[in-house]
Amino acid sequence: MPDLSNDDRNLLVWCAEMYLDRFRKEFVSQIQEEFAQIEHLRAVTGFEGQLQELILTLTGEADGVPPDHVSDHWNLLIKRIVLAYRVPRLTD
Repeated sequence: MPDLSNDDRNLLVWCAEMYLDRFRKEFVSQIQEEFAQIEHLRAVTGFEGQLQELILTLTGEADGVPPDHVSDHWNLLIKRIVLAYRVPRLTD
């Protein structure tokens, strides 16, 4: 992934935080309420951890990662976040 400008990084952090909040409210809380003993809950919380790790990477709070460069292994998650940000705006 190419280096990000401060504006691009800030927008991406904002989108990721919005996505994480929506993911927690709309998905995780429902799963926890309805299926307290579900085996897949680990995968759900693992995805939540990935979102938090991406936000730390983008803000420069992750250990050993310069905030001006995000590695390519985040591309799929970033695409998902950007789509979640853009799709509702397309239908307005």
